[in-house]
Amino acid sequence: MAEKRVKIGLEFEHIPAVKSGRGWLGLERGKTAAVYFVKRLRKLEMRRKVDGGKEEKRIFAVEDYAKANASAREANRIGEQAGAGFGALRKEEEAALKRWRAYVLAQEQAGTPARNLDEIIREAIEREEHKDETPFFKEVAFQFIEAKDAGGGCSLAYRNRIKNYLSALAKELDGVRLSEVFEPILFDAINKVARSRGGDVPAPKTKKHYIDITKEMFKWWFVRENATRRPADKLNNPLEVVSAPKIVKTKDPDILTVEQTREILADLWDYSPEAVPAAVIQLFCGVREAETMRLRWRDIIDGEIRLSCTITKTKLARSVPVPANAAAWIEACRVRGLKTPPAALIFPFNEIPSEKLDELDAAARERVEMEQFTCRTQAYSYRIKRAGKRLGLKNTQNAFRHTAASCLAVIHGQFRAADYCGHSVRTQGTNYRNPVSAIQAQEYFGIMPPKSDGKTIVFDKTRKAQSGAHAAAGMARESDDDAAGTGESEESDAQGETAAL
Repeated sequence: MAEKRVKIGLEFEHIPAVKSGRGWLGLERGKTAAVYFVKRLRKLEMRRKVDGGKEEKRIFAVEDYAKANASAREANRIGEQAGAGFGALRKEEEAALKRWRAYVLAQEQAGTPARNLDEIIREAIEREEHKDETPFFKEVAFQFIEAKDAGGGCSLAYRNRIKNYLSALAKELDGVRLSEVFEPILFDAINKVARSRGGDVPAPKTKKHYIDITKEMFKWWFVRENATRRPADKLNNPLEVVSAPKIVKTKDPDILTVEQTREILADLWDYSPEAVPAAVIQLFCGVREAETMRLRWRDIIDGEIRLSCTITKTKLARSVPVPANAAAWIEACRVRGLKTPPAALIFPFNEIPSEKLDELDAAARERVEMEQFTCRTQAYSYRIKRAGKRLGLKNTQNAFRHTAASCLAVIHGQFRAADYCGHSVRTQGTNYRNPVSAIQAQEYFGIMPPKSDGKTIVFDKTRKAQSGAHAAAGMARESDDDAAGTGESEESDAQGETAAL
């Protein structure tokens, strides 16, 4: 009488003796039990371990000795095979199981379900079998970039983003084939790109951009490749089940106080007057920075900013009223001497004459305009960041639109504010609005320029508004500065623009 340990599962259901005993033993798939045939009693006996180390058994009478004996022998044979395959694990198998358990524990702590082990092993085997059928990541990345440039279908800004992201990933995934790029490998490459650029880990929004663009490239290649293959020979896209991280809001949007807004405008008025109109449109009208960089003076008509579908992010035209204080700031810039021809840009930095653009074809003109737009945006951002740095403020650039949206919601209501800013009411409430009182909103839209309606208001070095006896001295100091010139300031501006570009 020889005792063997066998695995009880669906694969043993063809054995009558084992099948009849599973009901009493109540064994789950993958559990083991002792099965052997008692020749003297001509009965089949099955045993299992219970809690406390005790052994529980049940004996089954059989009518056909030969059938029962054959069933027991078959169970023993399967048990020997199972024991030989799983009883003694090799070192690499033990290391793989330890790594799997650590992975499952990490997924449970993160609150995300772990993938099945057999699914991961199957994908690994398929990757090894078909790894030579897929090209390298770097090769496909540049093919995808060329296809986007040739086919169009998206803006030049998005094509540049694709080029920057995929080029960075191609350096980290050099020598890796598409079939080898699974979720852990892709996430590790994204983290390496972030560290190479001076960061620790990428922000959730940046990580989402990387994943979305990479998944788009994989879908493009695998759909094209599988179009000519038989169903049995189709290649599996390893990133088809990968999902981008959700953007979770952890804090309220950063907004500027009334005093901080006054200080920012005063600083720009002193050091970067050419950026004041654009900053005023952002601060008091809620227009996006990219939209402001495309605005021209002719787009401001009858106290409204007319944003055409070629300017807006959503490709939907809209009109935004210009508040009284914003109109006063713009008029003050004109009085000060800022040249504002109708066809000129609101922020006229390194603008190319229209007659030179007319000489180019459509593709070249789009490329040149995009390059000029990028340079103009960088120059404007540099001026805003420099002003915030002098005042000890952070995130001033994003705070402009957040502050405008929050105050517009108090003055005009949630729906109208969202319409002015060009986004949905839901986006207005989740990404842009911060609690602002009615008094603060009124004070915010009461920030007036240094010269308005015949009244003279100047800013001293502490960036606080003064009037009366200090006004004359302030105007004299301003005129002296304009006459003498500030060579040091102009030199720092040139250095800053060079560094930004």
